[in-house]
Amino acid sequence: YDGHRFGITVNNGRIQLWTVFDLLVSWDSKDVVEVTVPTNAKDNVCGLCGNYNGNPKDDNLLGPACSNSTDHQDDDDEVFAQSWIVDNTTCTANCHPGQHGSGDNQCFYPKAIIDRECSKLMDNKTSPFKDCLKLKRTTDLDQFRLSCVYDLCHIDGDLNDGICRFAEIMAWDCTDNEKADVSGWKAKVTACEVPICPNNMIYKACGSDNPRTCLNINTPQTAGTATCTEGCFCEDNKVQEGDRCISPEQCGCFYNNGYLATGDKLLLPNCSVEIQCVGGNVTVSRPVGCNENEECRIENEVVDCYCKTGYIRNDNHECA
Repeated sequence: YDGHRFGITVNNGRIQLWTVFDLLVSWDSKDVVEVTVPTNAKDNVCGLCGNYNGNPKDDNLLGPACSNSTDHQDDDDEVFAQSWIVDNTTCTANCHPGQHGSGDNQCFYPKAIIDRECSKLMDNKTSPFKDCLKLKRTTDLDQFRLSCVYDLCHIDGDLNDGICRFAEIMAWDCTDNEKADVSGWKAKVTACEVPICPNNMIYKACGSDNPRTCLNINTPQTAGTATCTEGCFCEDNKVQEGDRCISPEQCGCFYNNGYLATGDKLLLPNCSVEIQCVGGNVTVSRPVGCNENEECRIENEVVDCYCKTGYIRNDNHECA
């Protein structure tokens, strides 16, 4: 989606939201969210990501749910996280240290094993990410190690899954923040298995960090990118549409700052016209309308003809 105020793109499994004021939010479709703000946000932000004032020692400022003060810090990570819960009747903040279960000292595996596995990933001479680690500040390296130990300690399932997951996060960080080439890292981490790609995609240890998709098919490709990334990709003669690969001529249509795959239909807000993509960036329209006992409205951000209040749709798809 490419709108006037914000856009949403999918890049090798990562969903990215960007805005006109240079806010970038990246989600890896699992459990990692990265928020990037412009430099003019210094000293003007607060919350779980800190206050962006150049001093990492005061980033644990408590939020309004647990403190009336703007400069009260707490070393208890759970209290800090709880303090930033927004007003919500179903999820109230617990602001009392020591009342959050077993606490951070819990570790499901022997600490020596956790330290050994984190050292394999963090050693700047033997790590698959050694070239990236050399580019990082000492404070960032310390935080990485703390995060590694914390995350692996709190895995109550297969430790290998956790090790590979943390390595994946490191690869993402190295590629995005340090622009480092970490291609082939997965083959060097014994805890990882080469992924099975969906549909007709293929695995590459070093694929383009800006793959061709139906959304950017008309944008000139830059010859030779600075970095590559590991993952599932389309073959060279195909382009990506969602999680599948198709021929460029099979791409759909751009319509009203959005994209429709070939065969997709879109009902306009008044439910009087239906737009259908027939492929090749060609759309056709036809008049439509709601049936008896139906009304045009939006539900879950989808415009359609829904049953009026007091009616339900039967097996004949009629509202009765």
